[in-house]
Amino acid sequence: MIRVQSVSKNYGSGSGITCALKDVTADIDDGSFTVILGASGSGKSTLLNVMSGLERVDSGKIIYDDTDLTQLSDKELTLFRRRVVGLVFQQYYLIASMSVQDNVRMGAELATGSDYKAIIKAIGLEDKLNKFPSELSGGEQQRVAIARALAKKPTVLFADEPTGALDEETGRQILDYIDRLHKESNLSVVMVTHNANIADMADKVIYMNSGRVEKVELRASKKSAYEIDW
Repeated sequence: MIRVQSVSKNYGSGSGITCALKDVTADIDDGSFTVILGASGSGKSTLLNVMSGLERVDSGKIIYDDTDLTQLSDKELTLFRRRVVGLVFQQYYLIASMSVQDNVRMGAELATGSDYKAIIKAIGLEDKLNKFPSELSGGEQQRVAIARALAKKPTVLFADEPTGALDEETGRQILDYIDRLHKESNLSVVMVTHNANIADMADKVIYMNSGRVEKVELRASKKSAYEIDW
């Protein structure tokens, strides 16, 4: 379980300070699919960043099981991210000079016994092993980014607007793939999105507004990526 306890996060200083998170408390259950919703500037991406260890909080705690991220050194936090966390963003952040195979292998090198070629096959890009990012569509590049994140065998996959730059058909394909991984391997998924319809796929929905958790909903029934509205 991930426990966010009374977390605050500011950017800037003096009169230019921005309070991105204000005394936020939330829990992420093991093996759950959690969606974080909110308008631009609501703090949803900042919440994802501090939960994943990308950024440090100004006050409060982020606890994974018995590990308090706020007490780790920079080196320990880096090792924690490598071992536990997978990250996918709206921008794919692939290495342009590296092939599909080599981009995914980068993630696999952070894990023991990771079969990165099997992951590439699972995402349907086995025939594009030696292609470069510039030779792929947006949806294919996003699938490579997801494969790279999964090749390190994370416990939690954090995804920040992973379908934001994709058309509807490709976006549904990406969501379906993430959802299948979540169900088949008990992978915890935390997804930030502006698309409120994606919340219909989640176990839990966290609504952010002006840096605070406005409300939390638990969903008894869920829809597939092909059943939700777009």
